[in-house]
Amino acid sequence: MSGAARAELYDYGMWPVLCDSEKRPLFPNWQRFRPTFEEMELHRADGGLVGHVPYHLELAGVDIDEGPAEALTADYPAAAVLPSRRPGGKHVYYRESRPLGNKKIFLVQYGIRGDLRSAKGYLIVWHDSSWGELAKAAAADPNKYPMPDSLFEAAGVPAPRAIASPPLTIAAARAGLEPLESVNEGARNDSLFDHVRLWAYAEPRGTSKADWRAHVRNHAATQNLRFAKPLPGPEVAVLARSIADWTWDRPDWGNREAQARRGRKSGKVRQAMTADLRREAHRLRDKGLTVRAIAEELGRPRSTVSDWLKQPVPPPGLPGLSGEPSGGKGTEMEKRP
Repeated sequence: MSGAARAELYDYGMWPVLCDSEKRPLFPNWQRFRPTFEEMELHRADGGLVGHVPYHLELAGVDIDEGPAEALTADYPAAAVLPSRRPGGKHVYYRESRPLGNKKIFLVQYGIRGDLRSAKGYLIVWHDSSWGELAKAAAADPNKYPMPDSLFEAAGVPAPRAIASPPLTIAAARAGLEPLESVNEGARNDSLFDHVRLWAYAEPRGTSKADWRAHVRNHAATQNLRFAKPLPGPEVAVLARSIADWTWDRPDWGNREAQARRGRKSGKVRQAMTADLRREAHRLRDKGLTVRAIAEELGRPRSTVSDWLKQPVPPPGLPGLSGEPSGGKGTEMEKRP
């Protein structure tokens, strides 16, 4: 059901942020270009992390790094409280339609330290089960879970520009990078990381991991010389090894044909999951449940459930969408990659 929740959130307007294992966005223009649903699903299938910009779901998120969330949410009920990677950490979501800036927070009365994220930041969704909770938060009553302004006093910012969702190709991402010659000293590590990883994604991996590591290390060392003041060699070597190991485990990353093939598959999976929910909505209505009750049961917005009920009931087991091939179980079709 988590895939169906992501599909629902994406249709609602969720702005995904595709990140590496260190929570760094894969694309430097992540605030300007929205990945497609298929790109998001492909990234997840490859083991990547997916975050989102809370503002686009009319939410504000509090990333609690230190301190208990329970006392805060007892006084100010939240639309959702999701786990983070940090032990004991939480992502606390409130309904908020205004675009707000990032802000460090220290709530002395609750012993909480963390960050506020809205229109200028993003939060990673760490657990598969959290997608359904996030969908419920996006559909929650804004009057029931408002953000406590008196606590956070976050500054408003201009709303992000709405830009269509072009394919985030590797070539387009590389074209958007700042030249290393003009990067300031404090941004060298991140900039070199972006330049090397985007180059590595599209490079043939070869047959030897050791040779691949050396290939990436040599390229990183060459690119490092473009800085006015190059980074220390050991720092470049660590960066290069991280990129080499990550890309070695994902040989199809950057292979446009493979990505397109898997993207088509993820689109079919999305359709199948949505069809399952539509059938369930009709079944619950036949049992006499109201639109509101069905929406609460399925964890979906009432407007979406209402639209589903206006459409015909999807036939069960559509070939190619049900997870079972049209030839039935155990056929040769099922065994094909």
